[in-house]
Parts: sequence; structure tokens; C-alpha cells
Amino acid sequence: MDKTEKWWEPITRFIVHVLVGTIIFIVIAIVSVVVDLVVDKLAFLGANSFTVRMLSSLADLILIVDSILFLLHLVQSVLKAFRETFKK
Repeated sequence: MDKTEKWWEPITRFIVHVLVGTIIFIVIAIVSVVVDLVVDKLAFLGANSFTVRMLSSLADLILIVDSILFLLHLVQSVLKAFRETFKK
């Protein structure tokens, strides 16, 4: 923390980073849900089973990677906030 920086500025940055990361996570998760809904509709319409399986796997992979990256973002944000808050 600089001498000109207020005590609450690192906390505010942390909150903003977490909120932005959460919004990005939600947007990408919605994409995964939409792909899954499209897959269900394609399966109902009798699309090729290989196509249905691949798209379903893609939706699962999107959600898994999104969740992992969101958790990494949270950990990184917490560590950065601690470093900024307790820097001497």
C-alpha cells in the first residue's frame, strides 16, 4: 500500500475483481447451458448420435474449464488482495 493509498482501496479492487470474474463466469456458464439445451433439442429431433454426444461433451467441458478458471481467479484475487493490504 502506498502512502497516498487509502486502506480500503485494495479491498475495493478485490471486490471489483471478484464481481467481474463472477459475471464472466456466469456468462460462460449460460453458454454451456444453452449448448446443452440445443443438444437436447437436437437429440429430440433425431440428430446423429455422434453429434449429440460431441456437443454434450463440449457443453460439459465448457462448464468444467469455466469453473476451474473461476476458482483460480478467486485464489489469485485473494492472494493479490492480501499482498496489497499487508505490504509494508
